[in-house]
Amino acid sequence: MKKNLTAAVIGSGYMGIQHIPILDKLVENVILCTLDEEKGKELAEKYNCKLYTDYKEMIEKEQIDFVSVCLPTPLHHEVTMYALDKGINVLIKEKYLNITKEDFNPNVFDNAEVVNYIRLMIKSMVPSVC
Repeated sequence: MKKNLTAAVIGSGYMGIQHIPILDKLVENVILCTLDEEKGKELAEKYNCKLYTDYKEMIEKEQIDFVSVCLPTPLHHEVTMYALDKGINVLIKEKYLNITKEDFNPNVFDNAEVVNYIRLMIKSMVPSVC
C-alpha cells in the first residue's frame, strides 16, 4: 500500500533512475527535477510524475514531504541546505556533506542536533551490506 506522501527526486542520473521506480511503489506522488529535459520527459511519462528543471521552483510550488538528492557530490550541499531551509526532509547518500549547526536557518529549526536525526537521512553505501 502506497503512503500518502509526495517525494521529489532531484537528478536523473544513475542514482535518480534507481530512486524513481522505488519511490513510485512506496508513495502516492513522485516529482522529478532534472536538467536533462529529454530524459526527464521520458521518466515522467513512464512513472506518471510531474517534471521540473529547476529544483527551487519545484520546492516553492509543490507540497513535498521529502526530497531524494541524486546529484553529483559538489551539488549536494547547496540543494540539501535549500530543501532543509524550506522545512523539507532530505534523503541523501553522502557522508561528507560537511553541514554544521551554523548552516541551519534558525527560523526553520529550533535545534540542529534534532535535525541530524529527523530531517536529514544520510545513507552511506557499504559494499558488504549492499
